[in-house]
Amino acid sequence: MGGLFKIEIKVLKLKFKLMYSILCALVCCFFNIKILDAQNVDEYPITFDFNEQNYSEKHGRLRIKQLGTSLTYDRFGNSDAAVYLHGHLLSYLNLGTSYLLKPKVGSISIWFNLDRINYTGIGMQCNPIILTKHKKGDEFYPTYFIAYDINRKCLKAEVSSDTSSENATYSNLIFQFNTWYHIVITFDTNTLKFYVNGNIQTSIAFKPPMTYLFDDSVMIGNLVNLKSQRCSVGKFDDIQIFHSVLSGTEVLNLYNAPNPKAFKNKLINAAKYLGIIVVFLVSIYMLIYFNKIALKRQKEELELKSKISDLELAVVKAQIKPHFISNCLAAIQELVFIGESEKAKEYMDKFNFFMNQLLISADQNFISLKEELELIQHYIQFEQLRFKQAFNYELHIDPSININQILIPSLITQPFVENAIWHGLLQVKDNRIAILRINVMIQNAVTIIEICDNGIGRRILVNSKNSSKGISLVHCKMMNLNALIKQDQYSFEIQDLLDDTNQPKGTKVVIYLNSIHHESSNQNHTY
Repeated sequence: MGGLFKIEIKVLKLKFKLMYSILCALVCCFFNIKILDAQNVDEYPITFDFNEQNYSEKHGRLRIKQLGTSLTYDRFGNSDAAVYLHGHLLSYLNLGTSYLLKPKVGSISIWFNLDRINYTGIGMQCNPIILTKHKKGDEFYPTYFIAYDINRKCLKAEVSSDTSSENATYSNLIFQFNTWYHIVITFDTNTLKFYVNGNIQTSIAFKPPMTYLFDDSVMIGNLVNLKSQRCSVGKFDDIQIFHSVLSGTEVLNLYNAPNPKAFKNKLINAAKYLGIIVVFLVSIYMLIYFNKIALKRQKEELELKSKISDLELAVVKAQIKPHFISNCLAAIQELVFIGESEKAKEYMDKFNFFMNQLLISADQNFISLKEELELIQHYIQFEQLRFKQAFNYELHIDPSININQILIPSLITQPFVENAIWHGLLQVKDNRIAILRINVMIQNAVTIIEICDNGIGRRILVNSKNSSKGISLVHCKMMNLNALIKQDQYSFEIQDLLDDTNQPKGTKVVIYLNSIHHESSNQNHTY
């Protein structure tokens, strides 16, 4: 019986421990508290570094309450890495009431930078840095307390275990505002040590143990009770609470701790410089690339202009064939022999004008529609003279057209007129009257020149390379002009005219020339 009783007692104890563990776990989950043993607290002290815009404890063990604060630059110049308190009672950091913030034996470390003395408030003549108390009451009963003493104009550190043992000590350096300071206090069973910027200021004895008010918070930059209400204005950073006493070397290491964002900043700077280099190289590449494209375009334009010039010369050569000149002069000479001197003189003047206009047009990519029509009329008249008026011609111009103000590519119509005369009209063997009709009109801002003949048509035309050479030159010229201006503005089409029995009765050439206007008919237009 006794053995069974002992077993039941052990089972009950195990059940009680299990229920206690479950209850503790639930409480911790509800209040978001992580249970740490002393070894973990010593290895990973409670730390609030505010990096990455985070107000929580570095390892997520505690939640922090903050009111009326903002993030600012820390001592390394990192943005949003320190907390700024604005110097009124509604601007503070509340680290909480956890026992992890209240070591019996330990060290308190904090960085701060006060902007100025804040005289606002009542009671104690100080600007608080960090504090917590061990007793409620109208007076302030600190367990540990670090502040700027307004009267002494230096830093003050104080620890106490009860109301009968308040141990205060002061720094021995000249305090400067708008300057970062690092303060550490350490306390063991009998000694308080006060460090500023890695150097020990004082070491005093005090009576242990450290006692805390269970539900009192650890406050940063804010002291409020009935008789004392004070607050600080400035920056606060890297608050650490150790459950062990730091040595002088460890305190100095804290003071000399490197920038935690140094590597990240180096990466950011490296990325910036790399970005600048990439942008610079891309810009250089783009400049070279676009310059190369521009040079290529210039080269293409020069080649096109050269081709057009060559084509102009080829057209002129085609128009002033030796036999054409010889036949024209022979026809004029014949007028002289038959006694028509005045008429011979008239044709000689026309011939001189015609040759001069041909040579002038060869130097220009565009001439006025009037000049082009004058050249064509002179050419037709010479062909009529040569072939004894073997054909007639008609010229119709839309009265709404101002032929002085419309520019067209030079020497564009003559090869079609020559083709119509030589391979169409002069081949007519029946009794019909051979007629060449030239119609000039404008449709939708496009100049249209129609060259119609009632000759034998293309179906029965004997294949001859010479018959199409001039037209091929004109076609090449149009294509090169279109390529130069990057638009399809110049083209032509050849239509076969048929009678009711579907037999050839002539040919019509339709030339489409996008109209270019200018103010003066004497103005030259070249590329």
